[in-house]
Amino acid sequence: MPASAQQALFLHGWAANRHVFDDFLPRLPEFHCHAPDLPGHGEAAFGGTFDAKRIADDLAADITVPQHVFGWSLGGYIALLLAIRHPHAVRSLTLCASFARYGAAEDYAAGVVNPPTAKMADLFAQDFTHHMTQFLHLQSLYAPETQPRFQALAAKLTANGMPSALYAAQAAVLESDVRALLPEIRQPVLLLFARKDRVTPPSMGEYLQQHLTHAELHLLTRSAHMPFVSEAENCAELVRDFWCRAGK
Repeated sequence: MPASAQQALFLHGWAANRHVFDDFLPRLPEFHCHAPDLPGHGEAAFGGTFDAKRIADDLAADITVPQHVFGWSLGGYIALLLAIRHPHAVRSLTLCASFARYGAAEDYAAGVVNPPTAKMADLFAQDFTHHMTQFLHLQSLYAPETQPRFQALAAKLTANGMPSALYAAQAAVLESDVRALLPEIRQPVLLLFARKDRVTPPSMGEYLQQHLTHAELHLLTRSAHMPFVSEAENCAELVRDFWCRAGK
């Protein structure tokens, strides 16, 4: 990897950890990629609260060179906050299956009605290994050849047991809303969404495209909530092309 390689920060989603990107990062050897655990996930400590704004601030404090920031699901929401609160730290944004607001509202038809995260949290709390493994199995249904990839990922995501921030981070998802601040984002944005995703449906990507100044949307056809795993090759090509253009 050349010393001048552009740097990229990867932010995982709710109930996951940094290992969700283990298969994807090697597909981008031209870039210096880093994926931390969010508070209360994986091996990261948890202080009892999951404040998305503070997490964005803490991430920015460690950034010395502008980053290409890739955020998946809840990680994408934190990436939006990072770009809004610390624009100097962000070279570009890649939002994968993410959101500006999660729940539906009278003025936000793109959101999810009766968000499934509460039910998912209770299931994870009952038996995290079983239900996370089941969730990952469902992600491979539209691309059966990726089932071994998801099986390997299940072991990594469940190795540390249930995330200590499970419920606090779930609350952060439900409280999310940066719609009014989207016009402040001037960085180029790549939106990667999946047509078969019921957790963060394509309508969320379409909303982001309409309200961000410089955004391009790609809809993956054989994926649910984790297109960077189920369609890793395609996603890596899209990300590489976007980052090369955004880095000029």
